[in-house]
Amino acid sequence: MSKRTRDNFTQRTIDALRRRVSNCCSNPECYVLTVEPQATDPTKVIDTGVAAHICAASIGGPRYKAEMTTEERKDINNAIWLCAHCSIKIDREPEAYPAPLLHHWKKEAEHRIKINSNSRLYTQNEADYKVHRTLLQGIGVNLSDRMQTSISEVARAVKSYIHKLDPRLDVEYSFINGSNHFEINVKEDTDDPVIINFIPIDPSEYNEKFSDLIDHGQTLSCDIAKVTTNSLGLDSIFPQNLKDGILIIEPNNKRTAIVEIQDEEGETLMSFEDELILGKETFSFSSMKYNHLLSFKINKIPYSGQPIKDGFNLDLNFQLWDNKNLSKLPWQSKT
Repeated sequence: MSKRTRDNFTQRTIDALRRRVSNCCSNPECYVLTVEPQATDPTKVIDTGVAAHICAASIGGPRYKAEMTTEERKDINNAIWLCAHCSIKIDREPEAYPAPLLHHWKKEAEHRIKINSNSRLYTQNEADYKVHRTLLQGIGVNLSDRMQTSISEVARAVKSYIHKLDPRLDVEYSFINGSNHFEINVKEDTDDPVIINFIPIDPSEYNEKFSDLIDHGQTLSCDIAKVTTNSLGLDSIFPQNLKDGILIIEPNNKRTAIVEIQDEEGETLMSFEDELILGKETFSFSSMKYNHLLSFKINKIPYSGQPIKDGFNLDLNFQLWDNKNLSKLPWQSKT
């Protein structure tokens, strides 16, 4: 069909249509920007948008209405601004995209631009960053505001947000018993090490407990006043105000062990199974049986074999038997 038989829009109508939606596709599931500057000519742009007819411009076209006049077909009220992809889609399947739906798209697209007038335009990455940061606020990390959202969504947001701040970090988040838990891993292939400095309230206490951690494998727990890092990602995790902050470092050199108590003939009287804690200079072991009735401890035994006072302790907690009938005591033979 010749071009003269089509009721095409004027350039003035096309320009007004695109401006009313700020060059964005009017499909609410799309909303892509349909213009960009040319790389080779600073005076030109690349248009990827289309002024599409809601009701066809000629006989036989999608959503054609014979009762419409030429002026009505060419009018801006019969036009919708779409990206090239969406303009093809609505015409290839007109039954799925009737005229009332397209009019609704157009109205909503113009309303969207109107309510966001004089607002900042965000890229997809910037929008993701804002959303993730808001979700991070929701779990109380470094910020006080809270939102209701799923834990899995928060975990993904935390991971992505912190990774954007510091690509060296791979952080897993979980919410356990009312507390935020972060598993912080540093990528092995990074040339720039992640540095964390904990400033203790009592340096002498920290030094003493740190020595116990290294030499004896004892858990370190001390009050801290401040944390400094060379990572924006970690800075977003650690609170700025560390009131009542406690640093806890668990020893990682633990082994599952079984300790047997034998008689003079080598017969096993009792055995305990728990974790053997290995330090640089000594090892320790602690275990309980029979619902805390019996406890056994090996306390800081030197590898050198040097004798140590109170190195082994086997205790029976008789308080668990207070005011109980002898015939009903647990863990005892009734014969």
